[in-house]
Amino acid sequence: MYCITHLALQAMKEWKTETVNYCILKSMKNIIIIPGFGENGKEAVYLTLHKFAQTKGLASYVMKIDWDYRVVTDYINQVLSFIESKKLKTDQTILFGFSFGALIAGEIAKKNKYLSLISCSCSPYFSENLKYIPNDAAVFFGKRRMNDFKNYTITSYSKILTRSSIFLFGSKDWEIAHKTAKKIAALSNSEFIFIPDTGHEITSAYMTVIQKKIGQYAALS
Repeated sequence: MYCITHLALQAMKEWKTETVNYCILKSMKNIIIIPGFGENGKEAVYLTLHKFAQTKGLASYVMKIDWDYRVVTDYINQVLSFIESKKLKTDQTILFGFSFGALIAGEIAKKNKYLSLISCSCSPYFSENLKYIPNDAAVFFGKRRMNDFKNYTITSYSKILTRSSIFLFGSKDWEIAHKTAKKIAALSNSEFIFIPDTGHEITSAYMTVIQKKIGQYAALS
């Protein structure tokens, strides 16, 4: 009898521990970090963000996008499949993206209710802008990607479902890109911040603002 009781108590203890761990996992906030076009997520800036997010109690995931021979729709589906595979609660998930990654994150933010969106130096490849895209950029991306860009519009950003969102841009970045981001921020009732004396890169000043916003969003109840 003692052995059976002892084993039952031990099993109960282990079950409680597993249950607590499961509940912690389910209640934890997350951040999805989506890098810029051609990047693999191992760049120093993303590793810095990844480690910082963890200090704020976030489960952090840096995406490794398969860029080659694919279009924006494919990239979006890659991230959505990852979120589904991890069974992440979208209303507890922060979406972060830089450049092309910001475009992907923004499109995902329209598909479900996410905790927040941090869009950094978002690429301007939306249907309304294609006539302004330089020919060398169009050649670089190719016909399939340029045609796929037609599926994504600035005006659709009024459908963003996040609790909060912010668009960040370097003051010296591509003019059409930061004008587009300003329009999107206005449409989605989002915050917009210029990072002074900064081009298309995440500088130390840029990183400071990003980390501040991650901390704020991680603390949302």
